[in-house]
Amino acid sequence: MKHISINDEQSEKDLTLILITILLATGIAMFLESSPILTPMMAGAVVTNMINKETYKVEDNTIRSFIPPLMIVFFTLAGTQLQFKVVFAAGVLGAVYIISRTIGKLGGSLAGTYLTKSSTNLKKYLGFTLLSQSGVAIGLSVAAYNSISLLNMEYALIIKNVVLASILFFELIGPTLVKISLCKAKEIKWVWN
Repeated sequence: MKHISINDEQSEKDLTLILITILLATGIAMFLESSPILTPMMAGAVVTNMINKETYKVEDNTIRSFIPPLMIVFFTLAGTQLQFKVVFAAGVLGAVYIISRTIGKLGGSLAGTYLTKSSTNLKKYLGFTLLSQSGVAIGLSVAAYNSISLLNMEYALIIKNVVLASILFFELIGPTLVKISLCKAKEIKWVWN
């Protein structure tokens, strides 16, 4: 990773190295019956913290062109597994999950900003910017489903569908809340797209 460069030919080799690392970490995790989702995330966290800032920027630019098609496939496959009849059956549980998650994010960010004596803007608006949720939650819901389905398929379906429904809910309102919060905090100006 220390030899990553901006050169186009080298970028292809860098992308290959990154993909091999991800696939190798996933394969080892599956072989050891560990989480094939959390292991590559941890590998990425370790690598990101071990490389310097310039290398990180080049690595980020290398991956950025590769990520969008992968994310489209990932979210499409996750979305096809959402079963609304199970979500409606677990309606109260889903509502409790969404409300609890919102209270946790808002309360946790408020407590953190008070403990660190952050600015008033940060105290007021940080929690709303944290409500968006996506890839990691989808991966974890699939992992939970795979683990629990061996014990109780009904509970596994409820957990997976409640989390997927909450992701849909938070991804519909989350980006708008982020933009509103940043505007109210005077960090950005509202631009209509």
